[in-house]
Amino acid sequence: MRLGNKRSPQYDSGPNLTSLVDVVMVVLIFLMLAGSMGSLHVLKGSPVRARAGHGSTTSPPPIALDIRVQEDATTGSFIATGPNLRVMGNTGQLLQALQTKHREYAAAGLAPENVQVVIRPSRNVRYQHVLSVYETAARAEFPHVAFATSE
Repeated sequence: MRLGNKRSPQYDSGPNLTSLVDVVMVVLIFLMLAGSMGSLHVLKGSPVRARAGHGSTTSPPPIALDIRVQEDATTGSFIATGPNLRVMGNTGQLLQALQTKHREYAAAGLAPENVQVVIRPSRNVRYQHVLSVYETAARAEFPHVAFATSE
């Protein structure tokens, strides 16, 4: 007596996509993290805004202290320039200059809350130099420090 063909049924499930899904998820997570890091512009404080409305007082607009950070090609350090300010690669001198600016603003009757320090790094400056200028501005006790792109 002849029994039927005992072969198991064949299912065509297509290619295995598990590794493709894993790679896409890793790339997606990387892009999400990189995007959230790239949108971080203000690290300490926030810009001072005047409040306008019924029954509120308006504060004077903030004074912007622009500090441009460039790379010194000969020494590999930074050059920080601003109004009456030029420091080459020395965070101690930069701290003294910013503390002098802080005292000048206080002598002129400006509260530190009304001074916005804006750091403008050039295109080819290292992040390490931008961070050292930021830390120095924070140590000089300016409550509002922000970043901006150079024009």
